[in-house]
Amino acid sequence: MSSEVKSLSPEVFPWINAAALAATGPASRILGLECGFVWTTWAVLEGRQLADGGVFLSDDFLEPADIGAMTRTELVTRRLYGMHLGIVHLLDRYSPLCVADWSPNPYLGEGKRVEDHLEFTYRHGQSQGMIKNLCFQRGLTVMGVQAAKATEAVTGDLESSRAAVEAALMERLVVSEFTAREFSMDDGRIISDNCAGALAIAYAAQAQLRG
Repeated sequence: MSSEVKSLSPEVFPWINAAALAATGPASRILGLECGFVWTTWAVLEGRQLADGGVFLSDDFLEPADIGAMTRTELVTRRLYGMHLGIVHLLDRYSPLCVADWSPNPYLGEGKRVEDHLEFTYRHGQSQGMIKNLCFQRGLTVMGVQAAKATEAVTGDLESSRAAVEAALMERLVVSEFTAREFSMDDGRIISDNCAGALAIAYAAQAQLRG
């Protein structure tokens, strides 16, 4: 990591654990997270190299259960706990010096109901609080990166497609391919995702640190 990395400060990055700042030092290994209610994409960026990345389900870290019989509150609690266990696993395995977590864009997407937006924001706020608490306990720096800002940092355009983001990341970083994982949603849909979103978040955080 370049010696020109600017110092982190609570004034610039409000979620930084100022008490542990001196021990943390510049972030040379960044864990990027794109947390969803059911699944989380993650990427470990070290310098210009994608060290590792993937997708995990909250249920991957929990015992099998009949989620169809659960109340909404029970299901949310279960999945938040599974996400917690998954992120603990990543922190223990990769020992990052900085965690970059995505934040929703502050505007309603076209055709999105206010009620859906509020519920999503509430759920995401729960996951953000959990991540910040985990990192605070470990003396880690946490940066919040808006999804659109991550896209802009990679491609120069706030509204670039996912394919354009992936292509730009492969051009800018040492990435051979993005391997997707497929999994089934509760409603029967098959979802495929890879770590590109999380890597874009880590890349944007790295650019802020270097800027």
